[in-house]
Amino acid sequence: MITVVTTYYNWRDVPDAPEFSRCYTPEWVDKLYYGILRNYKWPFKFICLTNEPRSSFKERIETRPLQMTHWSNINLQLYGVEGRLVCMGLDTIIVGGLHEIFSYRGALALPRDPYDKERPCNAVVLMRGPRPDIVSKQGVSDMGAFVNEKFEWLDDLFPGQIVSYKGHVKEHGMDARIVYFHGTPKPHELHDPWIKECWR
Repeated sequence: MITVVTTYYNWRDVPDAPEFSRCYTPEWVDKLYYGILRNYKWPFKFICLTNEPRSSFKERIETRPLQMTHWSNINLQLYGVEGRLVCMGLDTIIVGGLHEIFSYRGALALPRDPYDKERPCNAVVLMRGPRPDIVSKQGVSDMGAFVNEKFEWLDDLFPGQIVSYKGHVKEHGMDARIVYFHGTPKPHELHDPWIKECWR
């Protein structure tokens, strides 16, 4: 069984958090869960690493305490998560079937940075299983940890299927399966018909 992991933390009172991070609410977690449920027919586990109580979420989402709260390394907290993993940010919309992507069985796969194709980004991370060698690193950001590992490019494995809204969709239209929104704008600020249909 595959496990999808996301993180939710209330950043509104954190001074050094990016301004765009303050828009997140528990509803974003539910929407990501619904998106996967609509587009993946096999059983999956959905875990939210959070400081919120379970009652904050409408769906049957497993919650685990979020202990890392520094913005730059929050995505590294994968302690105790077993089996094949897919890590996604809350600013991700599922727009198509996930079966091919979720069948990935390699050790680690990352997308290319939308603006520097030779550098990875952490918008969607696929892993064969827990990587204590990565999550235990201290004093580095999540990308600082990932970039020094051996990995495959998601863009090459699944061309055009995992894309940036700013780097792809705005120019080429919506023909992917997963769209991530780094920086601004975020989905709640846009009025594209496909966002209304898929982000609910």
